[in-house]
Formats: sequence, structure tokens, C-alpha cells
Amino acid sequence: MSVKPVSVEKNRLFSLDILRGLAIFGMILSSQLPSALPRWMHHNQWFADGKLQIVLGLTWVDIVFPFFLFAMGAAIPFALSRRMDKGEPLWQLIGHILWRGLVILGLAIYLGNSDPWGYGYPPDENLWIWGRTLFGFLCMVLFLGRLPFLEGKPKWMDILVKVIGLAGIAALMMTLHKADGTGFDKTQNNIIILILARVYVTASILWLITRYRPGWRVAALAAIIALRFHNGAGGPIMTQLIKFFDPVKFLYSPSIIQISTIAIMGSLIGDMMYRFLKSKKDLTLGVGISKGSLATVMVLLPLFTIGGLCYLQSRFVVSGLLFSASAGLVCLCLLSRSTTPIGKLMTEILKWGLLFLILGYILEPLEGGIKKDPSTPAYYFVTAGMATTLLVFFFILVDGLKQGKWVGFLRVVGSNAMLAYVIGGHFLYPLLHVSGIIKPIDKVVMDSVPLGTLWSFALTFLVCGGTYLFSRKKIFFRV
Repeated sequence: MSVKPVSVEKNRLFSLDILRGLAIFGMILSSQLPSALPRWMHHNQWFADGKLQIVLGLTWVDIVFPFFLFAMGAAIPFALSRRMDKGEPLWQLIGHILWRGLVILGLAIYLGNSDPWGYGYPPDENLWIWGRTLFGFLCMVLFLGRLPFLEGKPKWMDILVKVIGLAGIAALMMTLHKADGTGFDKTQNNIIILILARVYVTASILWLITRYRPGWRVAALAAIIALRFHNGAGGPIMTQLIKFFDPVKFLYSPSIIQISTIAIMGSLIGDMMYRFLKSKKDLTLGVGISKGSLATVMVLLPLFTIGGLCYLQSRFVVSGLLFSASAGLVCLCLLSRSTTPIGKLMTEILKWGLLFLILGYILEPLEGGIKKDPSTPAYYFVTAGMATTLLVFFFILVDGLKQGKWVGFLRVVGSNAMLAYVIGGHFLYPLLHVSGIIKPIDKVVMDSVPLGTLWSFALTFLVCGGTYLFSRKKIFFRV
């Protein structure tokens, strides 16, 4: 069977954007859903009366952020290899990584200090809060945005616009005054963006060291897990590392090394995808298997995630392992018949995904069972395996078969993920409040779980729509 060629837009794979977009969509939706929904519609671990309530297993909400980390890790070889191809020296690459990590860290601190609901005053009764929030969004656009009106303009104009945006953000932080008398606090942050900053630096530096020796990266993964066991047995290494970094703990903490394994696994897959694009092989040969075999593979690939969540949440771990192993064997047998470049790539990537997934199931009993908080080794490997198998699914569907129009909006959201993350709380929602639209809707949906759920989806699609419009206007957040 011959299928349509892979779509490549400036050496960018749509499938990776879609996986990232799916993660962002899930992160936004999960933050809006009514608390009265069933437990599987929320994180499996939550705080009640100041104590962490732990339930073993995974829900779909628990995997969306790891999916984003995985996609970020897979994008690292693309971003840094392009810089290397342009002849950038090693010191400049390291400087770029550290600068980008610092900018993301600064964004985390700004978002942590600029939450409209964090002032201690009711925002709807104090419109100046919404004004500060909207002004802050404008400043973020100027500082982080890739703006169309600057294309082809002298470099100094771009720098000037960024300086103006940064100055505006600094002014907002210096004039911050909350109801309790406090102001700017560098320890106040958005934990999601903070983790992204630290994971990005960790995974990027490791990729830079092992870029020509991926086997060393696999060894580093093993060493990180061994360090986890060492620390669990009372070993001193991690404790000493944390003490060493304590003076700058708001910048970096060695504890991030553990969750960085998800992005590191993503970078292994990203290496394979980047080499595939660079090879410029004949992509018109398609996946290279029959329609029936392809249909079987496409049905099974999403079930590694959907079925895995069901098995792990229901605590049928052995059944989940057997299902993943048997379904994986079927997919590999069907894909291994292909002799085309796409088919061979999908086979190799799927092998890694199944390895991650099966290792996760085998490690599941450690530390009492799989959970997000506190996260376990099984959590890292299972989520990375699920992300890999979904990436193969999207690659075949979108980059191979060109049948991805129904998820096209996710591709746009994924290509402008940082804007999608902030546009809701710092632009769209403030506009809804200032215009008075939100109050009558809240009165209707507040006491109704079905209506509240529909409203959550509406807000999520509104954020995606806003991101789509900004992207169509060629306004992208680049950090």
C-alpha cells in the first residue's frame, strides 16, 4: 500500500506539535472542571485540610503534564541541532540554554506574582487588578513574542521592543501591593512553568553532552533511577547535592533530575525523528503495509494510553502489562513488514515506547505503587511510553496519511504552547470579567455539574481559539 508523503514544514513535524497541543488542551481543561465530577476526572492525589491525599493509579489528568515534558524533550534535538548546523560554538549553545532557562524561570516567577486572584482583593470589585493583568499580558507579548511587524526590521528594533516589555513587567512587580501588605516575592511562582525551566536546562545540557553518544544518555537514565534507589535506602548523595544548591534553590534544585527523565526519554525519540528529517529519504513510499494491517495498528496505538489508564486506575497492573506486551508485539510484527523509511522509523520509535511502557509496569510496585505525587519511577516510564505510542499514532495519521484536519487546531496550539498557557488567565478571562459576560454565566453554571462541565470545555476551546487567532496573526511566544 502506498500513502501520501510526509508533510514537512521547515523541518517541523506536525505530529510533535499535536502531541504538545493535546497536552496543553488537557492542562487547561483539567484546571477548569467542576470538583464534583468523578475522581477519574481529576488528579488522583489532592490536598484536603492541608494534607496530601494519595490514591494509587493514574487518571488522564495525571498524564497531561508528563506528555508536555516528553514533547519538550523531543523538541530539544531539533532546536539545538539547527543552531549547531549554523555553526554556533559550544559556549554559545550553553549560553542559549541557560538564558532560555532563566527566561522561563522569570516567567514562572512573574505568573506566580501576577495571579488576579492572588491580590487578596476581589478582582471584579477592583478593576485595576484586571487592568494590571491585561497590561502584563501586553508586556509579555512584547518581551516574549515573535511579532510580525518586526520581520525584516533592524535587530535594534526587536531588542528595543523586548526591553520595553521587560521594563513594563519590572514596573508591575515593583508596584505590586497585596491586601496583606506584601509585595513582590521571588519565591512565589507558577510551579508548572518552574518545573519546565529546570527540566529544560537539565535535559538540554545532558543532550549536549551525549548528542553523539545516545547510549550515554541511556546510561544516565539508569544512573538517575539508581540514584533514586540510593536515596530511598538512606544514601547521602542527593542530600548533599540539595545542600550544595540550597543558596540558589529558587533557581535550581537537583530534585528536578528525577522528573527530567521524561524529557530525557523524549530527547532519545527526538534524535531519531530529527535524523529522519535530515536524511531526506524518499518519503512518497508511505508506511508500506496493507490497509488492514495499518488499521489494526492505528486502533491499537491509542489503547496503550486509554487501556493503560483503565488498568492502572483499577489496579489490574499485571493485566495492563500483558495487554501492552501483546498489543505491542502485534504492532511490531505488522510494522516490521515495511521496508519504507517511514515504516522503519515508526518501528524503531515504537520499540522504545514499548520498552518505556513495559519498564514502567515492571517498576509499578516500587514505593507502594504508581502515583503522581510523590511521583514514582513507574510514573516516569509509563507516561513516557504512553506519549511515545501516541506520537507514533499522530505521526502516521498526520505526517504520513495527511488525515489530521480534525486535530489541526491542536497543531496550532502546540506550535504556540506558551501563549496558550497564559492567554486564558491573563487576557481572555480578564476581558470576559471586565465586559460583564462572566457573572450571569457563573450564576447559571455554578450549581450545575453538567452545565459547569460544558462551560469548562467552552472556556478551553475559547483559549484554543484565541491562541489560533494570535498564531494566524503570526504572534508566537518564543522563550
